[in-house]
Amino acid sequence: MVQAISESDEPQCVHPTAKQYLVWSNEHRAWWRPNSNGYTGSIDQAGRYTRHEAVRIVDGANAFIPTDHERFEVMVLAPECIPTSGDRTASSPDQRELET
Repeated sequence: MVQAISESDEPQCVHPTAKQYLVWSNEHRAWWRPNSNGYTGSIDQAGRYTRHEAVRIVDGANAFIPTDHERFEVMVLAPECIPTSGDRTASSPDQRELET
């Protein structure tokens, strides 16, 4: 199951209004396509959405689900926005943990 990112998590790769989020459907076990036009199993063909668009999609799809139930739809950060190990500096918390 794909887990949702926290509302407070903000990517640092691009401008906040850029299309940097994907929407995963736990119900359909697939990614939303661009323009909310169906589903795909390929992350490369998945639609990229702004944070506002992704929140709107996810909130609408999950509006009537009890809070303790699995979400139908979740937003996740696009893979191109996730730093790779080569992008980390020695001052990042993850790197410090690895060095100790």
